[in-house]
Amino acid sequence: HRLRGEIVATKLANRVINRLGVLHPFELAEEEGSAMADIAAMFVVAERLFCLPALWEAVETAAISEGARIALLDEMAVAVRGQVADLLR
Repeated sequence: HRLRGEIVATKLANRVINRLGVLHPFELAEEEGSAMADIAAMFVVAERLFCLPALWEAVETAAISEGARIALLDEMAVAVRGQVADLLR
C-alpha cells in the first residue's frame, strides 16, 4: 500500500501516546537528545522485552477501582519511560 509507512507511523505514535502520555516522549527527546523515531523504536523494544501488552491488558481488565487502575497505568508509564531512556543510552 502506498501509505504503508504513514499508517505504521500513525499507529505507533498513537500507541506511544496512549501508553506514555504526551509529555514523556518529549521529555525523553530533550533529556536524551534522541529523535522521536528512536524513542518510538525503543518503546517497541521495551514493549517486547517486558511483555507490556499483556501487563496493560491485565491492569485494564482487573477488578479494581478506576482510581487504582489509573494510578497503576501512570506508574507503568513512568517505569516504561525509564526503560526507554535506558535503551536509548
